[in-house]
Amino acid sequence: MAVKVKALVWEEIHYNRSDQEPVPELVGYDAESICGYYNIKFEATIDVTLDGFQYYNIGSFDEIDEAKAAAQADYERRILSAIEED
Repeated sequence: MAVKVKALVWEEIHYNRSDQEPVPELVGYDAESICGYYNIKFEATIDVTLDGFQYYNIGSFDEIDEAKAAAQADYERRILSAIEED
């Protein structure tokens, strides 16, 4: 039986810099999953966390695609760990 885990669906997070400069700025991404919320935040590095029953730091990355891939790999590992073959 072949099993494939669905891809996380990322939504952009925008915040205004300030009331004086109300230009929405992309500050990260969120993806909701059965495990909790995966969050990618742009800081000095690109940080990935999972906020569910507990808070997990997935890692820090230099590129957004690396961060998304790490979140997807973590998600797949968690889902597949609950599947048992006959």
